[in-house]
Amino acid sequence: MKRILIVDDDPLILDLFEFSFDPAKFEIIRAHNGREGLEKALHEKVDLILLDVMMPDLNGYEVCRQVKNNPATQATKVIMVSAKVQKEEIEQGLKAGADDYITKPFEPLDLAAKITKLLE
Repeated sequence: MKRILIVDDDPLILDLFEFSFDPAKFEIIRAHNGREGLEKALHEKVDLILLDVMMPDLNGYEVCRQVKNNPATQATKVIMVSAKVQKEEIEQGLKAGADDYITKPFEPLDLAAKITKLLE
């Protein structure tokens, strides 16, 4: 079973993501802000992180950088999810180490395909 960490400060988005996954295939771990997300990423041994960009305490770019710069978590796949659609924002996410970047609103089937590809 694959473990996915969802990091978003919006409880409705956390619910939307969680209900999108088959509980027989994925264990979902939730974090409500960047700092909590980073702590869980470092201690929960997850396979993939769905990471919001705009959050209190620690933004998604910094969380991604710290995950990717840590030898214990650098292989963890990260998909940044954001309402920021400008090219510069997407490039900033990828430069921070994200494996992919999805803009909100997103198509659940597209997200599922990207997750499947990254976890193969």
